[in-house]
Amino acid sequence: MKVKRIAITGGNGQLAKAFQFLLKKDEQFIFKCFAKEDWDILDLKISEKILEEFKPDFLINTAAYTAVDKAEDEWRIVSEINTLAPSQLAQICHKKGIKLIHFSTDYVFDGKSDREYLETDPTQPLNFYGISKSESDKVIVAIAPESIIIRVSWLYFNQGKNFVNTMLKIGIEQENIQVVNDQVSSPTYALFLAEDILSSIKRGIDLKGIYHYSLSEECSWMDFANEIFSFSNTSCIAQPISTQDYGAKAIRPLYSKLNASKFFTETGIKQRSWKDGLQSFFQNQQYEFNSEQINS
Repeated sequence: MKVKRIAITGGNGQLAKAFQFLLKKDEQFIFKCFAKEDWDILDLKISEKILEEFKPDFLINTAAYTAVDKAEDEWRIVSEINTLAPSQLAQICHKKGIKLIHFSTDYVFDGKSDREYLETDPTQPLNFYGISKSESDKVIVAIAPESIIIRVSWLYFNQGKNFVNTMLKIGIEQENIQVVNDQVSSPTYALFLAEDILSSIKRGIDLKGIYHYSLSEECSWMDFANEIFSFSNTSCIAQPISTQDYGAKAIRPLYSKLNASKFFTETGIKQRSWKDGLQSFFQNQQYEFNSEQINS
């Protein structure tokens, strides 16, 4: 099998770390991961130069502005990072024959559905972050229809700032905490996501267009927190608070569970549950995730 070359943006982020952890152990890939100081994805000339020199088969774009509440006050930079930059990458990849894999979010929906969201459902984002991601989905499909856009929800990994690591810290410091109980979706363990994407690449499955990636079953943030405390043998208890009473700056969808049947049907991969993901998170706590970068 021909060795595949992969370039990854957003190298310091949790999803990029998950990819690095897997790629450094897999001889079927040569990869290079770029932090934002190594690659300004807003600079078109730099992007063209890097991709011309490294010549990847795949560009995995994990770079994104993800501070949802802060985004309400920083719309310009949010739009540049989440919409403009991906559109430029799509242009270059389309021109050079590079397969772009880009990540989107469940926040492109308004949360008013009475069933799991399909890829074909209309997007109606409630906040600036969601708007920026919804626009990038549309632009990438228009510029480079051969690209893969994967929408995910409630992403977490062993490293980085995320809900699980925050709850683990709070669990040590406090006896109880109020957690929103009326927002429902499915938590996504980044290592499962990276595993399943790399598996589809290795088997030569030609995915293209928009896909939803979600683990089976659903829960509220409060349910998720209590499961984290249970897995970590922490006595802290999550108590319910409504989204309205919590009072976050950006409006979130109340129900954003993604229907991922298209992805798992086309790849033939077995869908695992979000509890499987959390169990794997704790099993992997022993590993060091500061992956070394492997150059060409």
